[in-house]
Formats: sequence, structure tokens, C-alpha cells
Amino acid sequence: MTGLLPVIFIFKKHQKFAIRSFALTLSAISLRLFKYIIVFLLQTSPMDTYRIVSWLGWIFNLVIAEVIILYLLKNKKYNGIKT
Repeated sequence: MTGLLPVIFIFKKHQKFAIRSFALTLSAISLRLFKYIIVFLLQTSPMDTYRIVSWLGWIFNLVIAEVIILYLLKNKKYNGIKT
């Protein structure tokens, strides 16, 4: 049983990394979505819109990824072993 716990720990770290990586991959889609929303609602200049959207696309996706990691994976069990 002691040999299984390091494997579970590595798998859990990899799973968290994969969630964050996927969230940052989707930032290209979020960037375009937020661009249309901000231009429609705020009607800012193109450079200001780009600055807002470039940060918002990364930060929003990373916050969502961290929420998923904290709340959905926190109490998950692997093969009956709570990690």
C-alpha cells in the first residue's frame, strides 16, 4: 500500500497541472468572447480593450481552474484511498 500513495500523489499533481493547462489553452477563446462583451458594454478604444481583455482572459480562466481544483477535486478518492 505504501507504493501506491506516491503514484496517487503524482497523479493528483498531474491532474491539477492539466486543469490549469487546459484553462490557459481556453484563454484564446475567452479573449475573443470578452472582447465582444467589453466592446459592446464599455465601448473603449481598441488598445484599452486589448489590455483589459488580455489580462481578463488569463485571470478569469485561472480563477475558474483553481475553483475546480479546490472544490471538485478536494474530496476525491482514488481507489478507496482519500488523498
